[in-house]
Amino acid sequence: MTMLLLEKVFEYNEETFWFYLTKKLALRDATKEHLKNGGKETDDEMIEELQWRYEEKYEKVFEKSGVDKLFLKDDS
Repeated sequence: MTMLLLEKVFEYNEETFWFYLTKKLALRDATKEHLKNGGKETDDEMIEELQWRYEEKYEKVFEKSGVDKLFLKDDS
């Protein structure tokens, strides 16, 4: 019984990780794109619309490749 519960917790943690990672990256990229195109930081509706598109993009990539496509760019 304990092992089954532990498996469920790990499964939930995995799903939660991907959910929040997708949300955070999409918001970051949507905000960056919006500001780059001359938008204001207070344009929540515009950023939200862009965020949805980025979320779909990230969901497809993560579903197909997991973390294999994730890399940090060295800006130094």
